[in-house]
Amino acid sequence: MASAAPTALSTKETTNYARLCRLLVDIGTQALRDTFDAIHAPGNLHSVLAAKKPTLQSLRKQKVINHIQWGKLYPAILTSVSSRDFDTTLLMVLLRNLCGLTAPPTGWDAFPAITDLSKEADIARVKYFRNTVYGHAEKASVDDVKFNDYWRDIRDTLVRLGGVTYEAAIDNLRNECMDPEVEGHFLELLSQWKKDENSIKDQLDVITKNLEVLTSKDEVSSHALFLMVNKFFVPDQAPFGNRVHRENHGSSILGKLTGNVDLHSGQFTFKGRVISYNSRGRFHSFGEPWVYDASACDIESGISCKERGYHVRYDAVQNAVEKLKGMLKSEGLLYES
Repeated sequence: MASAAPTALSTKETTNYARLCRLLVDIGTQALRDTFDAIHAPGNLHSVLAAKKPTLQSLRKQKVINHIQWGKLYPAILTSVSSRDFDTTLLMVLLRNLCGLTAPPTGWDAFPAITDLSKEADIARVKYFRNTVYGHAEKASVDDVKFNDYWRDIRDTLVRLGGVTYEAAIDNLRNECMDPEVEGHFLELLSQWKKDENSIKDQLDVITKNLEVLTSKDEVSSHALFLMVNKFFVPDQAPFGNRVHRENHGSSILGKLTGNVDLHSGQFTFKGRVISYNSRGRFHSFGEPWVYDASACDIESGISCKERGYHVRYDAVQNAVEKLKGMLKSEGLLYES
């Protein structure tokens, strides 16, 4: 005779764990979303994302943003984008990289100082509490003492982030009846959130390790370093050493005067003056991995200028040239036609 299938019984401790999962997944995510919306107004979000697309493309190249999340950021109808469609992991990525926030002194991944009640610290706390609660996943249970401590700390954090209106919702959740099916749903959601962020961390660990190995070798060349960084960070770029040409059909001075422009180095004549320019790419940071610097110089006078930190090489060169034009005009060496 076959034995009966085992059943999972819901106890006070398992319900405690499920309730914490729901607090973090449901209300915690909404608090992060409200924080993001307060920085980037929903009505203007599509414009912000358009302006920040190079930064987000780099994050996508790093696999910090996956293809599903990318589709949420840039839907077919761009003006329809909404933070309501962003999952918790994506909201965390955007808050760290798109909102002008500075990591707490302890970093984004550690528990902040108790005295640090800044917005940035509370964002870091949400992730820390997620990891702490997930640490009980194997048994999926939390005793009353730990539950009360966790609930108090998470509640305080979410109320600071979302405002006093969160108090009632959190208090109602604490007393709301949860059946086993609902418990299982939020356990799975918290687990998926943790897996998503672990995947991101794994990708960044690989990148960091490769950089350390590569730069530790005495014989490493700038060519090899560029190729390695380019593999992870820079989509749709030509290989290092190739001559990159672009044709500009707009009002660009370079496009008008030279048509196809060598964006590494070169020179051209403008109103009788010979102007030289050069540019280079460099690794900047994991948040903004690859940027371009450019300089432009008027050969006869020796007047020169530099521009730094552009996502696109062409923009760096063009802005350096435009800046030089302004300097020449102020010196009376270049006149408007």
